[in-house]
Amino acid sequence: MLALLTWRSLARVTAWGRAVLAGAALALCATVAGLDEWHQSFLTARTGAVRDVAIDFGGAVAGTVGAWLGSTGGRAPVFVGTLPDGGKVELRRARRSDSGFLYALHRSTLAEYVDQVWGWDENRQRAWFYGRFDPMRSKVVQVEGRDAGVLAVRLEGAEIFLASIQILPELQGKGVGATLIGSVLAEAFADGRSVRLQVLRVNPARSLYERLGFRVVEETDTHLVMQARPSAGD
Repeated sequence: MLALLTWRSLARVTAWGRAVLAGAALALCATVAGLDEWHQSFLTARTGAVRDVAIDFGGAVAGTVGAWLGSTGGRAPVFVGTLPDGGKVELRRARRSDSGFLYALHRSTLAEYVDQVWGWDENRQRAWFYGRFDPMRSKVVQVEGRDAGVLAVRLEGAEIFLASIQILPELQGKGVGATLIGSVLAEAFADGRSVRLQVLRVNPARSLYERLGFRVVEETDTHLVMQARPSAGD
């Protein structure tokens, strides 16, 4: 049971693969079993035994195998919607190994607009991105099984904040972004929540957001804050 609970807890708060989860669960169980027997060696009515450690560890192995066989390591994609051309849009949990793809995506989708506003400094952008990268905060967008973008949303009070949506340039204009945002809006509106996002003034993605029902609610020198609210009938 300890192995199963350890696996489940770590799978929820890390982006570890199944091999790492299994190792962590077994290491913890072995440590607990050993400490328990060591503690018993100090009790007059009990004795510590290596055999008991082996029995406990065998149970941990059985539990870990069951967790492995019953899971997909948090990697199974979740279906989001179908594109106009029939392609499937899905989301999977990001992993640390996705950092290179996601940085390249950041650069290919935003460098032009960042350069217009502040100037693009490659070293500074890399430091900023990798210093903030947390796979638990993002989902990798897949189109027909191919990694195609990233989506990040978070709950902020009574609102959903659409923190990031980036799609590979060659897949833009094919309905991927609209499908993803539509899914976010539908889920938020079903709970009576509005959705907020922030976009650079120079980014033409603003027109997509406006078509999907977002309206400008705040402005800065560099950004527009936009919001979509559920209608009275939602």
